[in-house]
Amino acid sequence: MNTLQKLLQWKLVIFALFISHFAFAQFTVDIQGDSILCPGDTLVLIAQPSEAAEILWHNGATTDTIVLTSPEEVSVMAINANQDTAVFLETILQQQPPSVDIFVSGELQCPNDQVSLTVPASVDIDYEWSTFQTGNVINVGNPGEYWVHASNFCGNASDTVLVPSENRPYPEAIISTDKTDICEGDSTVLRLSVNSEGFWFWSEGFAFVDSIVVDTPGSYWVEFINDCGAVTEFIEITRPPDITAQISGPTQMCEGETITLNAISNTALTYRWSDASTAPSFVTGSTGTYTVTVTDKCEERATASVFVQEIPPPTILLTADEPLLCEQDFVQVRADTFWANGLVWDTGETTDIILTSEARDYSVTAFNQCFETTASTFVQTMRVPVFVPNVFSPNNDGENDFFQPFLRCQQVQDFHLQVFSRWGALVFETTDFTDWWDGTTDGIQQAASGVYVWMMRFEIRDRNYYFEGDITLMR
Repeated sequence: MNTLQKLLQWKLVIFALFISHFAFAQFTVDIQGDSILCPGDTLVLIAQPSEAAEILWHNGATTDTIVLTSPEEVSVMAINANQDTAVFLETILQQQPPSVDIFVSGELQCPNDQVSLTVPASVDIDYEWSTFQTGNVINVGNPGEYWVHASNFCGNASDTVLVPSENRPYPEAIISTDKTDICEGDSTVLRLSVNSEGFWFWSEGFAFVDSIVVDTPGSYWVEFINDCGAVTEFIEITRPPDITAQISGPTQMCEGETITLNAISNTALTYRWSDASTAPSFVTGSTGTYTVTVTDKCEERATASVFVQEIPPPTILLTADEPLLCEQDFVQVRADTFWANGLVWDTGETTDIILTSEARDYSVTAFNQCFETTASTFVQTMRVPVFVPNVFSPNNDGENDFFQPFLRCQQVQDFHLQVFSRWGALVFETTDFTDWWDGTTDGIQQAASGVYVWMMRFEIRDRNYYFEGDITLMR
């Protein structure tokens, strides 16, 4: 086909496209076949009109099928029986098979280091790594073998790479010593151990020395540096604490008993008791003062003493309130004890004080870990419930101005008090036990000084009482 023929064909194509655009025809044509051509391959394209039609390709071929061996711009025109035309254009591209070469950005030197694995990026290539990632760049932190598969329309390719590691560790440093507390004038050696090659220096200014000697309490450190970083290790050197001493154990014992005393100290190395024994514990069966002296590694001393005494029998002091003044009241009985751990009454009570309304002997037993002691007392629960003075002076001076019996009970019934002169004349009478005689004979005239006789009776809880006596009136 000469140049003139090709030009004519392309003009026909352009014209057909123009006519089909404005005629809104439903007649179409399409090309079936791949649009990518791989090196050395041939490509078969098939024209597919929507109805029976004549075919004209860009290269002048009029068959339904053409074969390509190189990439180019392809067009096809179809003409049906109505002389309608349809055109389809397509670009055939040539694609190369993938080629991969993994680039490693470096080596793994220290823990947590990472390196990048890279292959050239291409939009038409799919990647699959041994790590299941799909990009063209991945980061890895472990040594070992890694591979990548690349694929596209024209083929596949793979590459494998080994990621090495120098296995360099992070720096580690340990300071050790025979003792972390030193006495006054003493010293200790600080020794350093590290896990790798590197550089280190001490807080005291020394560098590259494995040990130093210190004689002063304080905080010491060493900084160690290797290719993977730096670390600082500290150690505290102190003075031993002040030594303390005390004695634990019972300080009381029964007759014939033995007890064990224990020396307690925070830093003691040796012990010495008052009898020159050197054990931490001391057994004794005698009373007295016992002393222990403890000594620590710095030759510092502390002393403790304790007094051990023998437990005597308990003593009891029993006291009871004054006897009851009225029936059904209570008397308080109290037991004061010494050297007693507890007590029990014959009533079964265990308190220091009991209350009773029964007249009888009461006993109490006090006890300690060594002895028991019993004491008893008789409790009287009734006596005459009245007090009558024997003199009064009704001179209005505010002292003893009245004569009045004092009844300690309030349940008084049928009270009757009479006062007579020495000649038997009645000078005062009352039935109110709270009333009193003011020293007058008729409530107005003052009675003369002298001795007067009184008689009194009353009832308390169905019990009758009768009393008589004399009262001296003084003016």
